[in-house]
Amino acid sequence: MRFLADGQSDSIAQEQLLFAGALESPGAAMDCSSDGRCTPRWPAWLTVASVADTRFDQRGLVMGLPRSHLARGHCQLERTRVQCRAEAPGGDLWIAEASLDAAAEPLGSGPH
Repeated sequence: MRFLADGQSDSIAQEQLLFAGALESPGAAMDCSSDGRCTPRWPAWLTVASVADTRFDQRGLVMGLPRSHLARGHCQLERTRVQCRAEAPGGDLWIAEASLDAAAEPLGSGPH
Protein backbone atom coordinates (compact mmCIF):
# COMPACT_ATOMS: atom_id res chain seq x y z
CA MET A 1 0.00 0.00 0.00
CA ARG A 2 1.58 3.27 -1.10
CA PHE A 3 0.81 6.70 0.36
CA LEU A 4 1.95 10.00 -1.19
CA ALA A 5 1.85 13.27 0.74
CA ASP A 6 3.13 16.82 0.49
CA GLY A 7 6.58 17.25 2.01
CA GLN A 8 7.08 18.56 5.53
CA SER A 9 9.72 21.18 4.57
CA ASP A 10 10.54 23.62 1.77
CA SER A 11 13.28 21.35 0.36
CA ILE A 12 11.01 18.27 0.27
CA ALA A 13 8.09 18.55 -2.15
CA GLN A 14 6.62 15.08 -1.73
CA GLU A 15 7.05 12.07 0.55
CA GLN A 16 6.16 8.47 -0.20
CA LEU A 17 5.45 5.81 2.42
CA LEU A 18 5.15 2.19 1.25
CA PHE A 19 3.75 -0.62 3.40
CA ALA A 20 4.64 -4.04 1.91
CA GLY A 21 3.42 -7.45 2.99
CA ALA A 22 1.01 -10.29 2.27
CA LEU A 23 -2.72 -10.18 1.66
CA GLU A 24 -4.64 -11.84 4.51
CA SER A 25 -8.04 -11.86 2.85
CA PRO A 26 -9.26 -15.28 1.71
CA GLY A 27 -9.63 -15.73 -2.04
CA ALA A 28 -8.81 -13.26 -4.77
CA ALA A 29 -8.35 -9.58 -3.92
CA MET A 30 -10.05 -8.45 -7.13
CA ASP A 31 -13.15 -9.43 -9.09
CA CYS A 32 -12.24 -9.35 -12.79
CA SER A 33 -14.50 -9.72 -15.81
CA SER A 34 -13.57 -11.35 -19.13
CA ASP A 35 -13.00 -7.89 -20.67
CA GLY A 36 -10.22 -7.10 -18.15
CA ARG A 37 -12.16 -4.79 -15.84
CA CYS A 38 -11.31 -5.37 -12.20
CA THR A 39 -12.84 -4.08 -8.97
CA PRO A 40 -11.48 -4.68 -5.47
CA ARG A 41 -13.20 -6.98 -3.02
CA TRP A 42 -13.91 -5.14 0.21
CA PRO A 43 -12.80 -5.28 2.94
CA ALA A 44 -9.23 -6.56 2.63
CA TRP A 45 -6.34 -6.81 5.10
CA LEU A 46 -2.59 -6.72 4.55
CA THR A 47 -0.06 -8.11 7.02
CA VAL A 48 2.85 -5.67 6.84
CA ALA A 49 6.43 -7.03 6.78
CA SER A 50 8.33 -3.87 5.82
CA VAL A 51 7.96 -0.11 5.41
CA ALA A 52 9.92 2.09 2.99
CA ASP A 53 10.04 5.86 2.80
CA THR A 54 11.24 8.09 -0.02
CA ARG A 55 11.46 11.86 -0.45
CA PHE A 56 11.25 13.90 -3.66
CA ASP A 57 12.45 17.43 -4.42
CA GLN A 58 10.52 20.24 -6.12
CA ARG A 59 11.41 18.81 -9.58
CA GLY A 60 10.06 15.36 -8.66
CA LEU A 61 13.53 13.81 -8.41
CA VAL A 62 14.21 11.30 -5.66
CA MET A 63 16.35 12.60 -2.79
CA GLY A 64 18.56 9.58 -2.07
CA LEU A 65 17.77 5.90 -1.96
CA PRO A 66 14.50 4.76 -0.36
CA ARG A 67 14.97 3.74 3.27
CA SER A 68 13.53 0.30 4.03
CA HIS A 69 12.68 -0.92 7.52
CA LEU A 70 11.60 -4.33 8.80
CA ALA A 71 8.29 -3.81 10.54
CA ARG A 72 5.21 -5.64 11.73
CA GLY A 73 1.70 -4.37 11.36
CA HIS A 74 -1.49 -4.32 9.32
CA CYS A 75 -3.31 -2.34 6.66
CA GLN A 76 -7.09 -2.36 6.56
CA LEU A 77 -8.61 -1.57 3.16
CA GLU A 78 -12.25 -0.57 3.06
CA ARG A 79 -14.42 0.89 0.32
CA THR A 80 -13.97 4.48 1.55
CA ARG A 81 -10.70 4.43 3.51
CA VAL A 82 -7.33 2.74 3.96
CA GLN A 83 -5.51 2.67 7.27
CA CYS A 84 -2.02 1.24 7.92
CA ARG A 85 0.01 0.91 11.09
CA ALA A 86 3.40 -0.78 11.49
CA GLU A 87 6.15 -0.84 14.11
CA ALA A 88 9.85 -1.66 13.74
CA PRO A 89 11.68 -3.83 16.31
CA GLY A 90 13.51 -0.68 17.51
CA GLY A 91 10.21 1.06 18.27
CA ASP A 92 9.82 3.29 15.17
CA LEU A 93 6.13 3.64 14.33
CA TRP A 94 4.45 4.45 11.00
CA ILE A 95 0.76 5.29 10.69
CA ALA A 96 -0.98 6.37 7.50
CA GLU A 97 -4.62 6.83 6.59
CA ALA A 98 -6.39 7.95 3.43
CA SER A 99 -9.97 8.47 2.33
CA LEU A 100 -10.98 6.91 -0.97
CA ASP A 101 -13.40 8.12 -3.60
CA ALA A 102 -16.02 5.34 -3.68
CA ALA A 103 -17.03 6.39 -7.21
CA ALA A 104 -13.52 5.91 -8.65
CA GLU A 105 -13.24 4.13 -11.99
CA PRO A 106 -12.52 0.37 -11.75
CA LEU A 107 -8.93 -0.77 -12.14
CA GLY A 108 -7.92 -2.15 -15.50
CA SER A 109 -10.37 0.01 -17.45
CA GLY A 110 -7.79 2.20 -19.20
CA PRO A 111 -4.79 1.63 -21.45
CA HIS A 112 -1.65 0.17 -19.83
